[in-house]
Amino acid sequence: MYLPGLLDLEEENILPRDGVVSYFFPFYNEEESQRYYEELMSTIEWKQDRMKMYDKILPLPRLTCFYNSRSDWPQLLLKMKEDVERQTGFQFNSVLLNLYRDEKDHVSWHSDRGTYEDTKIIASLSLGEERNFQLKHKTDKTLKVITLGLKPGSLIVMNDIQRHWYHRVAKTTQKKAPRINLTFRKIDSNLPVTYDKDLVE
Repeated sequence: MYLPGLLDLEEENILPRDGVVSYFFPFYNEEESQRYYEELMSTIEWKQDRMKMYDKILPLPRLTCFYNSRSDWPQLLLKMKEDVERQTGFQFNSVLLNLYRDEKDHVSWHSDRGTYEDTKIIASLSLGEERNFQLKHKTDKTLKVITLGLKPGSLIVMNDIQRHWYHRVAKTTQKKAPRINLTFRKIDSNLPVTYDKDLVE
């Protein structure tokens, strides 16, 4: 199933079962999306994390920045958090920003780890280049992989999917400009949510 961007879709679940993924587009209009993208690109202190993959330490294939309740949030991020909270009806206290610099940057199949409440509701906002977001059921092989094109200014809200679904943003052979993704969560700890490395692309 491929959904190229559903205009003004409200509260419709794109998953067949075992959780809810809602897609909102446009969440920000074209002018807002471009302005916020340019400000985040130039003001966020992006860093290159490293990850353990089998017996090797490798650079994470994207840049990141994390804010939690102890952080000094930039005004723009506070505004965006409030906008997302107003749309979803949920409260968040952290945001993980990912910068996909080109078509090679990606995140492999994973489910977010943490306490159940940490990962039950995740709101994911996209700016910059459109990239495909994919979901795959963990046990039911009869369900096809779902592919959703995340347009700049779009918002997806994942509700109770981590126990049953993997998700990823795959690398591609098509030339891609940078994309910024912001994932808002309400977490009990002051540590970033990590990724499940049991399934590797």
